[in-house]
Amino acid sequence: MQRKSVMDLDCANLFEDAIGPGHGLRPAEVDMLSERIEEYTADIRKRRGEDIGFMELPYDTRLADEIESKGRELAGWCKNFVVLGIGGSALGNITIQNALSPSFGGRPAGSGGKTRIIVLDNIDPALMRDFVEFVGPDLPETAFNVITKSGSTAETMSQFLHVRDLLRRTDGCSPEQQMILTTDPDPAKSLLRRLGEKDGYCMFPIPANVGGRFSVLSAVGLLSAAVGGVDVRELMEGAAAMESRCCSDVMYDNPAALYACALFKHYENGKPITVMMPYSHRLGALALWYCQLWAESLGKRNGLEKKDIFTGPTPIASVGVTDQHSVMQLYQDGPFDKVITFVEVDRCGEEGVPICGSAGVEPQLQYLSGKSFNDLFQAELVATRCALRDKHRPNCTLRLPEVSARTLGELFMFFQYAVTYSGYLYGVDAFDQPGVELGKQYTYGLMGREGCNPPRLS
Repeated sequence: MQRKSVMDLDCANLFEDAIGPGHGLRPAEVDMLSERIEEYTADIRKRRGEDIGFMELPYDTRLADEIESKGRELAGWCKNFVVLGIGGSALGNITIQNALSPSFGGRPAGSGGKTRIIVLDNIDPALMRDFVEFVGPDLPETAFNVITKSGSTAETMSQFLHVRDLLRRTDGCSPEQQMILTTDPDPAKSLLRRLGEKDGYCMFPIPANVGGRFSVLSAVGLLSAAVGGVDVRELMEGAAAMESRCCSDVMYDNPAALYACALFKHYENGKPITVMMPYSHRLGALALWYCQLWAESLGKRNGLEKKDIFTGPTPIASVGVTDQHSVMQLYQDGPFDKVITFVEVDRCGEEGVPICGSAGVEPQLQYLSGKSFNDLFQAELVATRCALRDKHRPNCTLRLPEVSARTLGELFMFFQYAVTYSGYLYGVDAFDQPGVELGKQYTYGLMGREGCNPPRLS
């Protein structure tokens, strides 16, 4: 039996009753979108499983079986599991590992230790050199997961070529055994798929109706999770629990729709910047994942009905409490152009870490004695939220009981649905990314790819 969703959305500080007229929304502003949400939900329902497929991913039990089996096999022999990918092929993996692995984990000493997960999401030559030196002694015990849906992404394919060559030249290594490819299932659409079929690599599919930034709950994110010891069933179960809530065509019963509508109305009211600020070190990477999802989905030159609309909110990643001592000055006293989303975790797992005892503590610091780091951490969040409210700055809070595979699955599904509804509200296609194609073509031209012209340099 599927468990219920546990995430709570608190929107109180987005409305004028909390932050004042002229700064907060009037309830009627949001209510007027309710009929549109009914229409959008009906359209999403029609497109589900056709050109939109992310919401189907949590129910793919066959894939879960295959992922778990392969994950156990890999964890049984490899010291390092390396993801070669960029953008949507990397950020979800990073988010899962940061959230659900020990903060200073790595691979414990000894043969029974946990496999180290590495996400190589850049081609900076210094990084590549450092990586090869780092992994060199363990290269025969290192597995590589090459992830690119198109099978032709220049950055990922250059990494693939480099690693394949390295494995071919190193005694005791075998590319066919140590490389797993995750790409489009259609050989006609993916060069990587064709190479995998020719050379006999293990391969996993990225569904045709799932784009990169929506793929974290596919094999793209699940394989590294399984190898790293994450319970992928719990991850999928949490996503499924949230998915059932986001199917509702009643706006106030649908947290993703309500969130999308509230942020959209603030955008219309002159607040085009949306800040994602988890109060959880483990969820810091979630803010980076959110930024790609929001920016690439909603930042568009052309809309569905009009051209040259140049629309889209600007997402910014922050993390509490670190950014209280940097950008929070801007958030509280700068332009009234931002909406902040907090992620609050009820149980941070640190209740048992006291700051100190009371003996020998200076009088000026007695207020900290007998308290825990959890007490201070939660107080900082409440204080920041109240300060923003009192300074008329809109903010909302997503509350979770804990950081776990299940709650992380809920967050992934919530934001993917929210950006889908947002695409309708902004009048754009949330599932394409035409703006990045020109840069790709120029890169191909500069590298001498046939049929591609380099940019004008002066």
